[in-house]
Parts: sequence; structure tokens; C-alpha cells
Amino acid sequence: MTSFRDSFTPSADRTLAAAVAPQVVCHVAGRVGADREALAQTLAVLTRAQLAGVSMLPDPLPPTPAVRAAVSAQVAALDDEGRRILLAAAVLVLDRVDVLLGATGAAVDRLLASPLVDRLELADGRFRCVDPRVRAVVHEDADLAGRTAVHAALAAELVRSGEERGARWHTALATLAGDPALCGGLVDDARAMLRRGAAVTAHAIAREAASHGAGEDRAEAFLVAGQAALFSGHLADADHWLERVASTGVEAVRADAERAEDAVRALVGCGGPTAGSSARSAVGATAGPTAGTPGPGEDRPGSTRGAGQSGVRGPGPRSNRPEDAARRDGAESDDAPAGGGDADAPGMRLARLVVPVARAAVSDVDRSALVAVVDALARLETHPRDADAVLARAVVTTAPARDEEAWTTSRDALSPLAEAHLRVVQALVLLRSGAAEQARRVLDDAADRLPVAPVVGGLAAAIARSCGGVQGGLAVILESVGPAVHPAAAAACAAGCRPGGAARSSRDDRAERRDRADRDDPADRDRNDRADRADRADRADRTSRAGHLDRGEKSDTGLDGEEPTTAPGPPSGVLVSCAVQATGTNGAAAVVDVWSRWADLLTARELDVARLVAQGLANKQVAGRLSVSVRTVEVHLGRVYRKLGVGSRAELTVLALRGAA
Repeated sequence: MTSFRDSFTPSADRTLAAAVAPQVVCHVAGRVGADREALAQTLAVLTRAQLAGVSMLPDPLPPTPAVRAAVSAQVAALDDEGRRILLAAAVLVLDRVDVLLGATGAAVDRLLASPLVDRLELADGRFRCVDPRVRAVVHEDADLAGRTAVHAALAAELVRSGEERGARWHTALATLAGDPALCGGLVDDARAMLRRGAAVTAHAIAREAASHGAGEDRAEAFLVAGQAALFSGHLADADHWLERVASTGVEAVRADAERAEDAVRALVGCGGPTAGSSARSAVGATAGPTAGTPGPGEDRPGSTRGAGQSGVRGPGPRSNRPEDAARRDGAESDDAPAGGGDADAPGMRLARLVVPVARAAVSDVDRSALVAVVDALARLETHPRDADAVLARAVVTTAPARDEEAWTTSRDALSPLAEAHLRVVQALVLLRSGAAEQARRVLDDAADRLPVAPVVGGLAAAIARSCGGVQGGLAVILESVGPAVHPAAAAACAAGCRPGGAARSSRDDRAERRDRADRDDPADRDRNDRADRADRADRADRTSRAGHLDRGEKSDTGLDGEEPTTAPGPPSGVLVSCAVQATGTNGAAAVVDVWSRWADLLTARELDVARLVAQGLANKQVAGRLSVSVRTVEVHLGRVYRKLGVGSRAELTVLALRGAA
């Protein structure tokens, strides 16, 4: 298969030296804090593939000089025992205090009386490293022998505690020479994590399994590592592991590996079947059919057919196969032959791009969500309300991708790649319905957390441009780190925009309906006039509040129960623009403390929320830190957005990093 890594070499046509995926910047900013110099230095040590979001970031991130300087006093206060306990806390995959104390031999009263009490947050028998920068420094400063001893002690304690999976992981890390007997169990653990949506954790376990195994077990480890990298959105890593699967020649994993390869091809812009076909460099005007690959347990046919081009429609229950969803509406809408009629519509063409990803899904949650995405795209032109309903069901019935607690929860969640598909297509449906601002908010939130750039033929970049992306904005960045935008993606977005390119707003739609009603019924004219007056009053009120904020006056304009809204502010993608600038500073930028200035605009609690969100904490984590409900955090965050003139967590983080209020 075509190597995706080749796209990230210095000799590649596209220049990626300054291209940083939004989710990468958010992740790094969450680990190094609101320190522009630390952010710049950390980005500078990452590879191009890591910056572009197609290769895994190291965990913990390497501590740079700026990070070390920021936490030097905290680290210096630790004695040898404190460092050993903190190292154990840094690598332990479970957050149980009893396991930490048992493995290190520390007493809880000794722990509470030491400087560690400020480095570890203890509550309800659980612990958390307060500052990820301290964790990174302590981890890097420990030598190999020290880390190995800690892993061995943790493994022994987890065995005593009955935590078989965690014990196997730490035993593997304590076994320097490799142990083939560990490989099978680790592969099973990785596969279980992947089925629960914890793709990054699954990748780490499978990679460790590969270092221990041999023969078929090792091939299985390569496969799961490739699948996990794929569904975490790290496509260069997926390409690497799937190539290693092919090199083993093990027949038992061939079909699953080919499905994953087809998915990588669809995401990077190379269509066609894996076997017996040369990959195309990009998805272009010739949008050919996608590879026909059977689902698990099916016989692989001798020939392949494009999604949506085979089968005869008939009565019976709705199929959960992605290719059936892709062709369903083209056949059902007017009994047209499969593959004809609407088969060339933008939605159907985009649906065919998602089919290989759905076929490669390992978890039932991912597969169901991706089938819903295919179904919604297939209905986009012919049944837009049905498309909206299909996506709504998928959104409310699935848990979003998790960023933590993979080892400690049994809750199934979407993988990052599956949720990226769901959110991007959700934004498309909103855009086409005239809700451009809602589409922008959905896309901004997804770009902060998820690998949105490669999904659905670069659809995220097309949506960002349609929602008002400008040079240096989110659209430009997504185009630089993702594949070329598929013509069908551009066409699908254009259907939701005015000829001039600006997305239609709900006010535009109201005006058009008002004009039609005025011509038809004088009574409607009165109702529309009242609505117009209310709309003008609302805009005047918002303008007045904005003027107060410009003069630095305090204004508590948020209402309890109100959804956070997007206020006028920096354009989409400003986070990545800042990251590009930071990459070129070579760490020379001074740190600017904006919190004292923000205190003139925000209440004390809003300032607390803003500070924690800018550090990369999720709403649930902020709520736990402040001992309030998640809903309270959402309300305060909405007020912060309005007062500071930002529209997303990413823009808030960048505003803190840039020191510009």
C-alpha cells in the first residue's frame, strides 16, 4: 500500500514544518500549561508527523527547559522516597491509592505530611497527579533500572489486588528481555480496550505485546496496533503497523488487515481495493467505487464491487451493513436501480468514502455510529430530515471519545476517529439547514479534541471555509494537515451556502419566509413585524453588552440554563495560527500573565473556570476540581466566552497563551 509517512518527509511537495493539527496543540497546551515558551519548545521537539496528528505523541511529553524551569522548585522539594512514590504514580495505570501505597511501602500519614500532598490529589481512595509537568520531569529523570523496579513492584501489588490486566501490563514493562508468554494476554487486553473505544491505550498495549511476541501472536499484535492507530486517527502509525502485518505472511490476520488498509486509503485520499491495485495520490474528480470488503465472518469474494453498487432492494429489516446504508436511499427514493439516479450526488459520493472505515470498525459502538454517518450522507439530498434524525439518534445514544480513565471504566465509548466522523457530518447537516453558527461550534469543539482533518474527504476543511474560514484560520490548517478536499465535500457544503459563499443564517431563512408570507397573508405580516422588532432589540442588547465589555466594565450577562454561545471574536483556527507562530519563536517569547487583567472582566468563579479550561481540563474535571456540577461549569464557561469574545475552548486557550485580552 502507499506509505502515508511519505507525505511527511522534508522532500514532500506540501510543507508541513509549521502545520500543527488543532487537537495536537490542545493536548500539548493541556500538559504544559498556559506558558507560551513551554508550548513553543515542546512543539519544536515533536516530529512533523506528530505535529500533523498522524503519529502518536509520547506520554509523558518530553520536559523542555521551560517546563523544567517552571516546576524546578516543586521537584527540588522531593526527597528520594517522594520521587519514587511520584514515579510510581506517574506510571500506574490505575488510580487506586491502596495499590500506590502497597507498591511503594509508604504510609498514608507519611504521604500526607510530605511535600507530595501538594503533588498528588487524593479523594475517595483515588489519586491524581496535580501537575503533568512534574510527572513528566520525574519520569524522565528516573533511570531505566528505577523505572523497571517500580513496574515490578506495581505488578506484584496488582496481582495481590486481583487486577490481572494491570498486573500483566506492568509485568511486561518490567521484563526487559521480552517474554512470549505475555504476548497473547496483552493482545487480548488491547483488543478489549479498542472495543471500549480506548484506541490510544489499545495501541500502547499492542505495541508492547509486539515487542514480546513471535509468530502468529506477533502478527496479531501488529494488527491490533494498526487498528488502534487507525481509530485513534494516527494514520502514519496505522500504515506502519499494517505494513508489518503484511510482512509476517500470517493468513489468519490478512482479511482484517486489508480492511484496515482500505480504511487508511480512504482517509488519506487513495481509493480502490488494497490487493492488485495501485493507490491514487488523492481523491480527485474520478470518484471511483470503494473496495468491496466483507464483514467479519463472511467469505471474501473473488472480485470487488463499489459500495452502493450491488444488491437488490427487497423487504425486510433495515441492514446494519455500511454498504447497504450507502445505497439505501438511492434505491428506495424512486425505485431506481442501485448505483443509478442519485449515486453521483455529493452525499452518496461522501458516503462511499466512509464505507471502508465502517467496515474496518472493531467495536460495535464505532460500527453503529459509522453506519449512521453513511446512512445520513446517503439521505442528504433526498431525505434531509431523515439524515438529521439518523445523526441525532447516533449522537444521543453514544458516549463521546474518552481522553482518560481507559483502565478504570467499563463504559463503552466512541473512538476518536468514529466521533470525528459523527461530528463533522453533524456540522454538515447543520450548515445545510442554515444553522451556520451551530455548525461552526460543533466543528470547533471537534477540532479541539478529534482527528477531523482526514475524515470524509476533507469535509471539515470545506465546512470551516463555508462557515467563514479565512487565511490563517481553521480551514487553512485542516487543509495543510489533511488530504485534498474531495470535490463532493465542497459541493455538499456549497448546497448550504449563498452564491457568494457565506453560509445562510437562521435570520436569512426567517427573512425569506417572511417575504413569502407577506405576499400571501396580511395577518402573517403583523406576526413577522413583531418578530423583526424582537430580533432588532436582541441585537441591540448584545451590541450594548459588547460595548460595555470594550470599556472594561463588568457584565454578568449569562443566564442559568443557557447554552454557551459563540460571541464575535477571533476566527476559527486561531489556536493553530498561534501554534505556528509559537513554533517559530525558538522559545524566546516571554510569558504574559493575563489573569490579573481578566479579573476586571470575570467574576472570581468564572476566572477559576477559565484558568482550568485554559490548562486543558474537560468540564467534568473542572467540576470535580471546583466541587460544583458540570452544568454550573457550562454556565460559567458560556459567560466567559461572551465576555472575552471567544467561541471555543481552543480560542480561550490561545487567548491565555498570547496574553491578549
